Amino acid sequence: MRHVRFRSRDQGQSRHPIRVSPLRILILGAELIVVNLLGLWLPINFVGVFFKHRERFHGHLAYTAPIFIASYLVGIAGAAALIGHRNWGIYLISASYLIILVAVSLNAWSIMLGIGQSGGGDLQE
Repeated sequence: MRHVRFRSRDQGQSRHPIRVSPLRILILGAELIVVNLLGLWLPINFVGVFFKHRERFHGHLAYTAPIFIASYLVGIAGAAALIGHRNWGIYLISASYLIILVAVSLNAWSIMLGIGQSGGGDLQE
């Protein structure tokens, strides 16, 4: 079995390096506002459905929706701070997404516990 070894002609730096330019802070802030507004639409839509059909919900939405709404609003505030060239806005955005990550994990955990407490007999047949 032969070992093939490839060599490039230029052992030093390449003649055409790949240049990665950072995203302008104004564009980043605008994109993050759009992303947070799209994310904010879902919990607001759920709140509207909750008030139309209260009998179907058991109060679970009453404490999860405000957490998501507040988190997305913090993200929008952070993105607006980035547009205003305030570097501390990235901390608000990071906190917003950390809160969303924890809230989604806790919601998934509560759903999993709810399925386990209901017996789960349908799935184990």
